[in-house]
Amino acid sequence: MIPEIPYDINIVAEELRKRSKRGKRFSLVVVAEGAKPKGGNVVVKRIVKDSSEPVRLGGISFVLGEEIENVTGLETRAVVMGHLQRGGTPSSFDRILATRF
Repeated sequence: MIPEIPYDINIVAEELRKRSKRGKRFSLVVVAEGAKPKGGNVVVKRIVKDSSEPVRLGGISFVLGEEIENVTGLETRAVVMGHLQRGGTPSSFDRILATRF
């Protein structure tokens, strides 16, 4: 889901139900920060005063996951890609690269 095209939770839920009925054990829903439902607003994580861009978006994946779970009854789990990419034990390569930076 992208900010340029507001989504309809009922259409999303119907697609997920169809996949489930076809025997698909999981579905991936990718959502960009700034995505919003039709007639709704973006999810704002916080407002930073004295900033040229005071609005900080964040948390749409958790909000959408909860909506999907409520509408479909299917279990959802939200993963923030930035957190996933930074995870794990640093390797020697990671340490050398950090030193170079």
